Amino acid sequence: MDRTGWIGVTTCAVLLVLWYTFVLPKTLTPAPEAAPAAATATASAETGDGQAAPAVPPTIGAANKPADPGKALDLTTDRATFTVVSRGGGISTAALKDYKRAMDSDAPLVLNSPNRSTGLTHPIGTLGTGSGEFEDVLYSAEQQPEGVVLTGTHENGLKVVKRFTTVAPSEKLKGSPKDPSGHLVSFQLRLENTGKEPLPIGNYSVYGGAIATTHTRGQMDTGFFWKQGNFIFKRVDWLKGFLLRPDRESYEKEVKHLDWAGVKSEYFIMITRPLEHRPGKIWAQRFGTIVEGEEEQSLKMQIKGIECALGLPESTLQPGESRVFDYEIYMGPKKFSLIAELPDGQRSAMGYDKVPMMETLFGWIIKPLAQVFVTLLTAFNGWFGNYGIAVLLLTVCVRAIMWPLHAKAHATSKQMAQLTPMLNELRAKYENDPQKMQQEQMKLWAEYGINPMGGCLPALVQMPIFIAYFRMLSSAVELRHEPFVAWIKDLSMPDTIVTINGFDVNLLPVLMAATSYVQFAMMPKTGDKNQRMIFMMFPLMFLYFCYTYASALALYWTWSNIISIVQTYVLNKRPVPPLKKLGKRKSTWMERLQQQAEAAQRAQASGRPAPAAGPSLAGPASSSNYGEKGPRKQKPKANRRKRRP
Repeated sequence: MDRTGWIGVTTCAVLLVLWYTFVLPKTLTPAPEAAPAAATATASAETGDGQAAPAVPPTIGAANKPADPGKALDLTTDRATFTVVSRGGGISTAALKDYKRAMDSDAPLVLNSPNRSTGLTHPIGTLGTGSGEFEDVLYSAEQQPEGVVLTGTHENGLKVVKRFTTVAPSEKLKGSPKDPSGHLVSFQLRLENTGKEPLPIGNYSVYGGAIATTHTRGQMDTGFFWKQGNFIFKRVDWLKGFLLRPDRESYEKEVKHLDWAGVKSEYFIMITRPLEHRPGKIWAQRFGTIVEGEEEQSLKMQIKGIECALGLPESTLQPGESRVFDYEIYMGPKKFSLIAELPDGQRSAMGYDKVPMMETLFGWIIKPLAQVFVTLLTAFNGWFGNYGIAVLLLTVCVRAIMWPLHAKAHATSKQMAQLTPMLNELRAKYENDPQKMQQEQMKLWAEYGINPMGGCLPALVQMPIFIAYFRMLSSAVELRHEPFVAWIKDLSMPDTIVTINGFDVNLLPVLMAATSYVQFAMMPKTGDKNQRMIFMMFPLMFLYFCYTYASALALYWTWSNIISIVQTYVLNKRPVPPLKKLGKRKSTWMERLQQQAEAAQRAQASGRPAPAAGPSLAGPASSSNYGEKGPRKQKPKANRRKRRP
């Protein structure tokens, strides 16, 4: 880009920062329904005697908790406690024994209870008739040796029997940390028409649970998903309007072949899998929620949770007819070692490749790379017993993989730096003729055998590696509540040293920006002063946007910068080969492109049609049938046979 282009980019970046800082918080006003609860919280913050009282967290959205949950029975495994309630008939919550609700709490983390202030949502397995419409049947509950059995009858004569049982571990994985059975529940749904008229059941759906992020930075990984051949994930923010897409609170879709569906956050997931794949309708709906400990920020950012349901196939039960539907439900951490053992390709639910704007281009390589990275991260932690050390070791491995690419890009940058004085002369000479300047620049590169893409292609190859590592660290439940050293007590949260007047002082992002500055300063000086100035501003932008990143991400980035600085220092010590003009040689791609452009200019000046682009790139040795004056006439080949005498 020229000077005007760089000034435009800089202006846009500054305006983006100003908009993000001053305009966006004012536009994110709390939802209307949150006002009464917020007022209640403010009013209750001070008691009648003037003493401060504990503030009540504000509520966003209507509570889904039924007035009377009825009878509650527990299903217990070595990793979770599933509470089955008779009101609505389903699993109201799943308390995970291996995960705490908060860093300083001994209470277990509870799934299907995302709204801290309102309590429960609908029980998983509850029958509904559409988005947000659920039955309010009080079932009879019975604890049996194999599980919990619920029986109830609807007003239309539909008798429903629900059976929830735990899943035994397979012989292959019994006792293994990769065994997911501790988070699995088998759910059997039996429908019987006890009435005298045919009863359609295609309008019924099975509730699949609700979930929300555990911190305000996790919205990108919170959403609903389903699989019908391909894995499809929709973020909760996707339901918001954008450009021509209207704003909506719910979403419905007919699925011809449903493998499984569910909801997930950055660290936890709930998957409902029909044992018999069949068509049906799925729906999802978002709702307002708050994050514990971040009430004010939740209101400002309008944090949303997500819930979903799986529809039954279109069919009709005749009087006295019954039908059985079997499901398997996973409720637990979004841990790759566990999810990978689930059938029907449920490992796709990790969603490593679901990166905005990058999914189509790099998704095919991001997913396997991220799976390898999380496997290595777990292995390194097993060796050293510290995930912070595991992040450092894995970063060394990643930088070692990218070393040849880094060296290639650095060598190209050195070559380009040697040409900088000549390029500056061309810019001054053809200041008023950008097209001629471009042609002379390409000719200069070709003259010295320098490919300008030699520095871009290595960076392009490194991009999916960086994204895969970044995506893995940002959603690794293994890092939740894991300490490293000194002030870094939770690798999934910012490394706050101290809070001054409400402002958190985070050290790692500052070190990240400082090492980024040093790294940019050590690179060969290419381009003009304006371009170099823009590059030197990048560390400040990184600091601003990444200041509240999880400490694991900041630790990786900082350590990666340090390794890159060492690598750059080693490369800078290598002698720079002098520039040499190339002699007679085969035309390069860059030269053929230049020849094509010059030929097009000559043709335009003389009024003749420009030559075809494809053959001109093939070079003089090409077997093309096109010449300077048009297509060559082909001579017929002689097809004579010698006659024997």
